[in-house]
Amino acid sequence: MFITFLYLQLRPQLNDTINFCVIGEVAQLSALKQYEGRNVSNASVRVKKVETIEEARACEVLFIQTNNQARANELYQALAGFPVLTVAEYRAFAQPAAIILFVQTNNRLAFEVNHTVAVEAQLSLSYKLLRLARKVNMTAP
Repeated sequence: MFITFLYLQLRPQLNDTINFCVIGEVAQLSALKQYEGRNVSNASVRVKKVETIEEARACEVLFIQTNNQARANELYQALAGFPVLTVAEYRAFAQPAAIILFVQTNNRLAFEVNHTVAVEAQLSLSYKLLRLARKVNMTAP
């Protein structure tokens, strides 16, 4: 799980829990539930579905599942500057503000990292994660 490659700046109210959230369509929620209770950086992983931007801001990792470009843009704008690792799958529309973007390449799943957005969100990514990425955007903000 890529969350182990993050240097999490855990919030004081976190109470030793890392909230891994899903917003939008929940096809992958059951698959993600297998990580429920796992220990990462001395914190227990909690997987949950969220509905609102306020709930999303309380997440450490947010998997955005939507086919709606306007909704995706609204979420990215509302989360700008918040320490939330946004994750998305490649869709027909752009996902420029996702920190981690999963893409299908040669029948293999790969991912790209938007390091610029991660820095803006005050997240430190491990060099190991950056090395594993198919592509890393390091444009200066």
